[in-house]
Amino acid sequence: MRSWMIAFCIGVVSAAWLPHLPSATWLLWLALPLPLLFRYRVLRVPGALLLGVWWLAWQGRQTLDEWWPVTSAPSEVWAEGVVWRLPVNTAQGQRVVFKLERLCAAAALSDCEAGGWQRDARLLQLSTYEPLTLAPGQRWRWQVRLRRPHGFANPGAYDYEAWLLQQRIAALGYVRDTHSAVLLEENSGSQILERLRHDLLQRLNHAGTGLKQLPYIIALTLGDGSGIDADAWALFNRTGTTHLMVISGSHITLAAGLCLWLLRRLWCLSARLPLLWPAPFAAALAGLGGAWFYTALAGFNLPAQRALLMSLLSLGAILLRRQTGLWQGLLTALALVLAVDPLAPQLPGFWLSFIAVAMLTLAVLRDAGGKAWWHGAWRLLRSQGYISVALLPLMGLLFQQVSWSAPLCNLLAIPCIELVATPLSLLCLLLATLSPTLATPLLQLTDTLLAWYLAGLRGFDAAVPEPLWTLPWLSLLGRVLLIALVVALLLSRRWWLRLTWLAALPAVLLLREPRLPPGVVSLSVLDVGQGAAIVVRTREHQLLYDTGPRYSEQLDAGSAAVLPVLRFHGIKQLDRVIVSHADLDHAGGIDAVLAQYTQALYQTSEPGMFPARVSQQLCRAGQQWQWDGIVFDLLSPDEHPGSRNNGSCVLRIRAGTQVALLTGDIERAREHQLLAQGLSGPLTLLVAPHHGSATSSSPAFLNALRPAHVVFTTGYLNRYHHPAPAVVARYEKAGAQTWYTLRSGALTFTLDSQTATPAITQQRLLRPRFWGEPLP
Repeated sequence: MRSWMIAFCIGVVSAAWLPHLPSATWLLWLALPLPLLFRYRVLRVPGALLLGVWWLAWQGRQTLDEWWPVTSAPSEVWAEGVVWRLPVNTAQGQRVVFKLERLCAAAALSDCEAGGWQRDARLLQLSTYEPLTLAPGQRWRWQVRLRRPHGFANPGAYDYEAWLLQQRIAALGYVRDTHSAVLLEENSGSQILERLRHDLLQRLNHAGTGLKQLPYIIALTLGDGSGIDADAWALFNRTGTTHLMVISGSHITLAAGLCLWLLRRLWCLSARLPLLWPAPFAAALAGLGGAWFYTALAGFNLPAQRALLMSLLSLGAILLRRQTGLWQGLLTALALVLAVDPLAPQLPGFWLSFIAVAMLTLAVLRDAGGKAWWHGAWRLLRSQGYISVALLPLMGLLFQQVSWSAPLCNLLAIPCIELVATPLSLLCLLLATLSPTLATPLLQLTDTLLAWYLAGLRGFDAAVPEPLWTLPWLSLLGRVLLIALVVALLLSRRWWLRLTWLAALPAVLLLREPRLPPGVVSLSVLDVGQGAAIVVRTREHQLLYDTGPRYSEQLDAGSAAVLPVLRFHGIKQLDRVIVSHADLDHAGGIDAVLAQYTQALYQTSEPGMFPARVSQQLCRAGQQWQWDGIVFDLLSPDEHPGSRNNGSCVLRIRAGTQVALLTGDIERAREHQLLAQGLSGPLTLLVAPHHGSATSSSPAFLNALRPAHVVFTTGYLNRYHHPAPAVVARYEKAGAQTWYTLRSGALTFTLDSQTATPAITQQRLLRPRFWGEPLP
């Protein structure tokens, strides 16, 4: 049985790397021989492996087939359905998951009522930008504007499309006109648990009015961390304590343990109850109830599901008078999670959660016993050591960044949060459901204790120099060797073997991306949507041209795309940051870059963009420098830039006969001025001026420069309709090969002074995934 489960899990996980999935019809045909494999003992393990592959492919195909079709413009439809999950407050309004019941593509509601409604059961993620009182279980009718799920594809960055796939979100959109939105039913009777979470949230907000740490109490009790600000999340990231502020497996295990301990104590106070039913059985049932209820409060997120399954297996074994090993329980929980949701491995939290529990299991099995206090302290230190040794390299591979101070910080933070703050927060929630007056004193106490905890965490962070280490992207051999060394280190029992493996780790970390030779320059045009961000690298120097757009008050391209890509390449210091002009689609990510790279020279076309603490200079035509045999020239603006767009910093990069031109948002007037100043071709690479707007890329400009490759940095279904079809046709007529970041993801052009043509890589083809196929 164990070998079957292992094979099934391997099949599910390995299938996640498939670049394409067969159609549903083919998958049905492929399922027919699977039962025959289980009739023969020798074929059962391969059959379980193939079953895992098939199950992932089937679920993935079903989910992808439900995605909104690719359209040339967002689709305006009427939708009726139910608010499916707890709404999330944003700076612009609210974000909500909406379960469709009926859909109508007609423009007028009267046409829908005349027979235009069609049954639908897909999940949508909608945003509302005007006040609406939303709660789970409500049935609404509104006009929405929808588009296919689409995320950005950049090396080292978060895969938003994978998250949408795992959440089964079929379309993204927003409520077009809240005045036409109609609440059809306040409580549809569905989503009872989500409705309960919403009611508890309202009670906590009412009882804790004015408390500064209330968002943390809500996060610890209901798993809703939307109220925690970005600075706090950055603090948790630097100290490695993010997992403590989301309801994870350790929180569920704590709840189960507290319920088990408390009921067993109370049960044994009675003389008759243990005779009716043994105390261990009653305590196990209470532990299961506590684990299930806390998991429900968390909205059944993935780490909580894993802990609930582990609790069910271990406490269920007590109720059934059976013994189950720790490894068997973990393997069964893994197989059950993958059977329920085979798309779960697409999320990093899946791996972090199960590996952390595996390390705790290993630490428990190697425990030598002992009841003295120092034995308990040693168990805590060793468990933390096992988890750190396993997770720090894994987080480095997943995020290219680890907090080296996390093990020490967690030794202090875990008892504070899990043994003090979490039980107190749950008790506050319980009292708030009974009476806000009863909950207020305890909420104030919890608020004070959390304030002390956060102050201590900030002090610890301030005292630690450079808490985050950057791990650049390793080669395939480097990743395999790193994982093998970590496994060997964890399984070794002799101290000299452990020292040997530790000594070998630095050598493995050298198997990173090779440095560029002299005379070679790499330009990575990042996929940031409607905006621009370009990373330029030579052998010894790095330059960032534009920082991408700002998407919302909480999110910008600097933190979501630029910094992950820089970490991916192991870039610890930028030499220059050039922001072509102040428009938010080019300068929206500058704050994140400024916070991380303070020693760079910052240049732009307009004064006052950067704080006085950084070295800065205005872009002016005629500025030139040379790095590693590569020549950089600023061609614009001059002393009279004109409009903001025409004042963009224009950068030319020359590697022998290969030339790249980065143009910002210049328009025809500036293009003609550059030609009059002597700019000529041919160009190897041109980043299209103003994203391919009809106001740029004049025929004279293209005829003079004769670009071999042109890149359009545009967003999916952007409201400006960039690039203009006439502009694209103009480039194609001029013989240029056209590239689109929204189709290819990040595009990297490597220009070598010794060759005549560039090497080109597309991120979506470099790491193909079945859910991230390029748009047509």
